[in-house]
Amino acid sequence: MDDQSCVMEALRLAGSIILENGGETYRVEDTVDRLGRALGAVDVQSFSVPSGMFITVSFPDGTSQTKIYRAHGRGIHLKKVDDVNRISRLAAAGGVSPEEVLDALRKIQSDGPAFHPAWRLFANAASSAGFAAMFGGNWLDLLLAFLSGVFIQLLLDAIDRSGASRVIQSAVGGALCTLLPLLINHFAGVGLVDAITGGLLMPLVPGLAMTNAVQDAMRGDVLSGVGHGMQAVLTAALVAGGSVVATRAVWTLLM
Repeated sequence: MDDQSCVMEALRLAGSIILENGGETYRVEDTVDRLGRALGAVDVQSFSVPSGMFITVSFPDGTSQTKIYRAHGRGIHLKKVDDVNRISRLAAAGGVSPEEVLDALRKIQSDGPAFHPAWRLFANAASSAGFAAMFGGNWLDLLLAFLSGVFIQLLLDAIDRSGASRVIQSAVGGALCTLLPLLINHFAGVGLVDAITGGLLMPLVPGLAMTNAVQDAMRGDVLSGVGHGMQAVLTAALVAGGSVVATRAVWTLLM
């Protein structure tokens, strides 16, 4: 691979990692621009939206190349975003070749989760228990929220591995977060349903999408802001819709 192709692939890879792991669209453009100039480009023009990006690079010999990338899947892995920013800063400081940058970015892309799945499972369940306490639950409610959070996260992970869409995951997650507390209360007669349900629903709230929408809009990137905002609204609507359906089903069949 020649130097120009190596630079283009490095810029595409840097932008795609940030875009697909929870980074803001303005960060994609800023990182691609800075990294391209650090690797010897005369001019870098990039445009990013939540679903992809366009990159045009002009080189010292007068030639230019353009890449179009369509984002495939989105998740939350902020350590990868931070690692790409670190590589960009190292390149800007000098002494790093395009090949070294590309190799480092490929390693970042292939890295697995920053934490063991068991830790992520524990964090999700612990946050559910914490929110249950914030909503007025007692120690028993915290325990029920923790155990229910473990079960729900295991099931959602299984759904994700099956390749199901985010629509199904959000709707099923919202339904389970309401269904479990209602069933526990109905059959065991314990648990404050409102506190446990609220605690279980909070980890499903699309907080990162909401934050990115506000940041993009405030920076004048209206298109990306609206895109992230619609993603947040639709996810919240699916979670709420699943919760409503589960509530209606329990009240119809058991109450």
